[in-house]
Amino acid sequence: MFLSVTDLTDDHPDRGLSLTWRIFQAFLGIVIMAFALPAHAAANLREQDIVDLVRSEAVVRLQVPKKDVEVEWQDMKLSSLVPTLPEGRVSLQIAQTARLGGRGSVPVLILVNGQKYRTIFPRLEVRVYQTVLVSKTHIARGTYPSEREVGLARQALGPMAQSPLNGIEQIVGSEATREIPPGTVLTAMMFRIPPLVKAGDEVSVVLVSGGLTILTKGQARSGGAKGQLVKVVNLESKQEYVARVVGPNRVEIRMED
Repeated sequence: MFLSVTDLTDDHPDRGLSLTWRIFQAFLGIVIMAFALPAHAAANLREQDIVDLVRSEAVVRLQVPKKDVEVEWQDMKLSSLVPTLPEGRVSLQIAQTARLGGRGSVPVLILVNGQKYRTIFPRLEVRVYQTVLVSKTHIARGTYPSEREVGLARQALGPMAQSPLNGIEQIVGSEATREIPPGTVLTAMMFRIPPLVKAGDEVSVVLVSGGLTILTKGQARSGGAKGQLVKVVNLESKQEYVARVVGPNRVEIRMED
């Protein structure tokens, strides 16, 4: 099934855009609700609840399949981090500032009856496996690497300043802007690659969930080359999402069934 603004209404385009965004948000709400686990009594709060929560958020933030994310609890018992909780319904959220990937503390907000109670910082190892572009040999600054010098490799990645490239065609014919040692995970900032999306651009946003595809508009808050992740904002609600660049001024958000 495919929905677009014009499918929803031809007579009232503004109303159609608003309705499309509401549908779009409704589907993203499935993901957003995954960030806040079902409420439970305090006594039933478990380490696994936090592990599942971090895994779900990593899937959405990094736009990777759930099977490619592993999360391991590496701290003391949760009961030691949170000895007691007030009476009420307890839910959890991951702080938006959290960096997911590798070993380290992840800020987790504990809410009681919908109100923030406290933030804890459990130590976790988050392994996110991605197939990324890696340098096979030394790439000198000012050169134009070929397929002989780069290749695809599947590996667990830690936090990166920019999302990695994931296709050889993304950099072939592009000039390297720095010295790149062998085995480096490649990003667009290492090359002169014309971005397909620039910060401030209006972009087409494609949301894919199972057999349903929704097409609408948004504004890019960051730029990127093909295959990279960028931030996109809904100008009506001001909500921000992560999407992958798939073409000129076109991004995609995929949700698992």
